[in-house]
Amino acid sequence: MRPSDGLIGMWVHSFDGNGDVDRQFQILRRTGDGYLCQLYSLKDGYRSELKVISRKDIIAKMTIYCSHFDMNDAFDRLEAERLARKACETTYQRPPQPNREASLTLN
Repeated sequence: MRPSDGLIGMWVHSFDGNGDVDRQFQILRRTGDGYLCQLYSLKDGYRSELKVISRKDIIAKMTIYCSHFDMNDAFDRLEAERLARKACETTYQRPPQPNREASLTLN
């Protein structure tokens, strides 16, 4: 059974300006008009810090998951999409060609 505030215990991703995941956390408890959240490292998944995040920001700007399994699955999918997008942004650069006019010699 979930506590009376439906967000407590939920897992969340927030995103940077490029749409990439920049934070992941679990909502621990309500505090005023925000929530005390346990942040987790994107690199290794270990707890990093506690932070109060506004309810308004969580609802409007972030993606909420019922479990850390759902959040981890979503992260794997989002990271694969980010890497594919990055690969598409990388353009092939042709090596410089010798200047033909400079190589002509007059006899």
